[in-house]
Amino acid sequence: MNLHGALQHLASECGELTQAAIKYIQHGPTSLNPKEQPPKSNRRALEEEAGDVLALIALLVEAGVLRDKKLQARLDTKLETYQRKYA
Repeated sequence: MNLHGALQHLASECGELTQAAIKYIQHGPTSLNPKEQPPKSNRRALEEEAGDVLALIALLVEAGVLRDKKLQARLDTKLETYQRKYA
């Protein structure tokens, strides 16, 4: 596995996810990006970018770079925190 490349790609995809989240906030979920052909909604763009990040995380888990149990423990902790904060 090209770890350096995978981590660079993860960083890039996180940036794209950030941009998609900002567009969703600023323009709403159903607003279309006219530069995309065919145009896609901000919701769809957010879903795609989140999926890209999840795919790279799964790849890093598969390669043993990230530990699934540690990720799951952190996920459980943060889910509880975020549910209280945003629910």
